[in-house]
Amino acid sequence: MRPFGFPARLNGFSRSGGKSHPGYSLKSKPQREIAGAFVFIMYYTYILYSEKLDRYYIGYSEDPECRLRERHNQGKVKSTKPGIPYRLKAKKEFVSKEAAIKEESRLKRAKNREYLQWLIEGNW
Repeated sequence: MRPFGFPARLNGFSRSGGKSHPGYSLKSKPQREIAGAFVFIMYYTYILYSEKLDRYYIGYSEDPECRLRERHNQGKVKSTKPGIPYRLKAKKEFVSKEAAIKEESRLKRAKNREYLQWLIEGNW
């Protein structure tokens, strides 16, 4: 028995995990409900640049501008603290968190400054 006021289905999904709408999955596309409408969360892989260190930083986030402002340029990220201030040079949008993480890993494995500059110039 569910507690009083607790709906049997939340956001179109049953509490037991069964889907009420075919083709939708919380695991593949995270959602947020805003004013009765579902908004799919987009993820980004981004490239930051520090003029102070002449260095690039690659990361992923739901909101790269917010992460830059509230984390990287506030000194809350150990790896970017010495190079404050950072500037957002490029970002690429992805439908899933997994895809953004894969792209971040691919760019970090490349370890190629010229390649990053080529991407920043609009080839991403």
